[in-house]
Amino acid sequence: MQKNFLYRVFSLCIALPAFLFMLVYSRWSYLGLFAFISSVCLYEFLKMNRGILSRIDKYIVTFLGLSFYLLSFFIIFEKIKIKWMLIPPVVMLIFNFYKVFSTKRKSSVNALGVVSLGFIYITFPFCLTHILVIREGEYCYKYLLFTFLCIWGADTGGYVFGNLFGKRKIFPSVSPNKTWEGALGGCLSSIVFGFLGNYFMKIFSQNLILIIVSFFIAFFSIWGDFLESFLKRSLGVKDSGKIIPGHGGMLDRFDSFISTSVVVAFLINFL
Repeated sequence: MQKNFLYRVFSLCIALPAFLFMLVYSRWSYLGLFAFISSVCLYEFLKMNRGILSRIDKYIVTFLGLSFYLLSFFIIFEKIKIKWMLIPPVVMLIFNFYKVFSTKRKSSVNALGVVSLGFIYITFPFCLTHILVIREGEYCYKYLLFTFLCIWGADTGGYVFGNLFGKRKIFPSVSPNKTWEGALGGCLSSIVFGFLGNYFMKIFSQNLILIIVSFFIAFFSIWGDFLESFLKRSLGVKDSGKIIPGHGGMLDRFDSFISTSVVVAFLINFL
């Protein structure tokens, strides 16, 4: 237990500063960072579905997901023609036809389901992060950093309030440690972290909008954690991977963000 805790602290001390530096430094460091994260998350998801896809198929799908992510970036930032965005779906369609006709019917249906869900669940939400970091054609990390601050606040508040006051389980069959008290504490903590981040970054001019956005970030980060826990339990997997010592896989660390990014992209652009 103590060894695992030391692993977690050591990994956090290295990974967090590197993550913040690459997020803040430039659009290219951001692109490299999230291209890596999204690719690993997608590969881990495919790997969790054991026996569905071969190793080479997992590499192909991961590469297609990466291509889709990169193309969406260049379309938004570099104004390249949107027709290039059609390449990954076309290749994916060809790949799907190949799986249908080269495997048994049941296996092909399972493969199609896993690949489609991987793109919907992981690749598409990560593509939406581009909307959060572009303002008037320029790279702006503040909205994305604000989102992570609120997620971290929700995680911290959920852990503290859950341990101190947690009694009523939300979905014990999915995540036995999550309680209503912890969820409430997570939402309140997310709002506090939101105000703290807004004090330094000057994002929102109205407190009401700040509270709404912070609350929804907390709510959907909790939902994202439940969703990944449900997937792992359904597949009989404890962790999505082992890339981060003491923390599990990349998908374990970014499950909350994946669900939150879709909502934040909508809120930021319409509120």
